[in-house]
Amino acid sequence: MAEKVESTPCCPNSDTKCDQEAEKSALSQCPLFDSDCQDCDFCAGLNSFSVSDGGNEIQPKNPSSSPFKSLSILDKLLGLFVLIAMILGVIIGVYAEDGVREHLVESAQWKRVSVPILVGLLFMIWPALAKVQWEKLADFYKDLKLWIHVAMSIFINWVISPLLMLALAWATLPDETMERYRRGVLLVGIVLFSPYSLLFVNILGGNSSGPDIEIDYEETATSVAIYLGIPLAAGLLTRFALLKFASPKFRGWFYDVASKIGLIGLLYTIIVLFAAQGTNITQNIGKVFRTVVPLILYFVLVWTLTFAGFWRLNYSRRFSSFAGGYERAVTQAFTAGSNNFELAIAVATASFGPDSPETVAATLGPLIEVPVLLLLSYVALYLRPKLFKEEESKVRLEQA
Repeated sequence: MAEKVESTPCCPNSDTKCDQEAEKSALSQCPLFDSDCQDCDFCAGLNSFSVSDGGNEIQPKNPSSSPFKSLSILDKLLGLFVLIAMILGVIIGVYAEDGVREHLVESAQWKRVSVPILVGLLFMIWPALAKVQWEKLADFYKDLKLWIHVAMSIFINWVISPLLMLALAWATLPDETMERYRRGVLLVGIVLFSPYSLLFVNILGGNSSGPDIEIDYEETATSVAIYLGIPLAAGLLTRFALLKFASPKFRGWFYDVASKIGLIGLLYTIIVLFAAQGTNITQNIGKVFRTVVPLILYFVLVWTLTFAGFWRLNYSRRFSSFAGGYERAVTQAFTAGSNNFELAIAVATASFGPDSPETVAATLGPLIEVPVLLLLSYVALYLRPKLFKEEESKVRLEQA
């Protein structure tokens, strides 16, 4: 008859008795175990795992078969909606060219800013800005770790990203026939804020090809203030008004509705942008496809390098304390991988003309950026439990 093994508590804070061999197997297999851990809730967390008959496999109960199940139906269909909006915009631009030029390009402007695009940006950006916890910014910026992340973000976006786009543009579009398209591609990677964009516009030869449109610092600063300032002001006013006058239940309902409005604003903006350039896109379809190559490489490489870099920092003894885990890695990756394509289009139009190849190339920015970043968001969800195992294990413990 097999000798019974005396049962002992799994950990100091638990009243549960368990077999020593099973405990040893569990401790060796469970990713939550830390050899330095002493007084912990390990056994309570272990209850949320199921052990196979052999005692060699520990898995979460009811694991999700797909990381995408947490996405809403609108999020899952966003890529399809964006593609439909792009196609619809091109069709409108081709078959209603005169109407588009009259109502969207020439007459509908305020201080050289496209009113239809401004309306779309307002409804696209305002809901997201209304959700930002502006009232807690003072507390956030007291954190030294946050300042380190801000500095790293500035370096990635203002140094690494423009240089990478420059290299990719020359590597994929080296011939003279693609020179003007190459300039437009560069604008997508370098337009971060007005002084920076103006510097590179001069380097790229803006206004040297003949358009009568002139651009100066004041004009560009005005465009930035209108495109981004109005949505920002609307978001601030909405946030503080809801905090002061609305109940938590109403705020939750409002933010849910506002998210849907933001999606409508995004699709509307895409339709307007592609309608304004529909004819140019169809008439230069070969060059358009060539221009797509560096844009795809840029968005994928910037996102991948940033995400991988911050993942690696989490396993570095020196830098893991401020790496920030999955949330910071995703934030930095998508910040680096996305660009202000609206401002890039505005700068290209003002510098090279509305019908120039530079503007056509800049208009391709959202065509590539939106679906690529959407795909990369799925990649991030898929990689989270694989690359950030310790963080996922802690989350499961908290939820147990």
